Amino acid sequence: MDYTQLLSAVSTYIVIPTIALVGLCVVNFLRNKIETLKVASKNDTLDKYIDIVGNMIIGAVQEVNNKIVDDLKSKDMFTKEAQKQAMEECKELVMNMMDDNMKTILSESIGDLNAYIQSQIELNIKLLKQ
Repeated sequence: MDYTQLLSAVSTYIVIPTIALVGLCVVNFLRNKIETLKVASKNDTLDKYIDIVGNMIIGAVQEVNNKIVDDLKSKDMFTKEAQKQAMEECKELVMNMMDDNMKTILSESIGDLNAYIQSQIELNIKLLKQ
């Protein structure tokens, strides 16, 4: 076997498969990196939406408290039924402020969006009372 044949054999059996293997590794690395970026981007969007809905809930609780609750309490008419009505009005305010995309992303991540909003409203009411 001469030098030319040796170089041909080395390139055929070692170099070309190595290049193909490295190429495959690069492709897999890039695919994983893209998926990581997608997850990070989705988490960033989710975090942003959770912050936005949190501010919506705070605003809705304050609005309902100022417009309905304070008035009913001053008239000694803030009954359990009035509390339920105020809660429903507050949830409706928040749901109406969210667009469909926000509702979809939050529902996919949180699960029961209505239950989440209700629990956050209740938490804000407790904080407001303190």
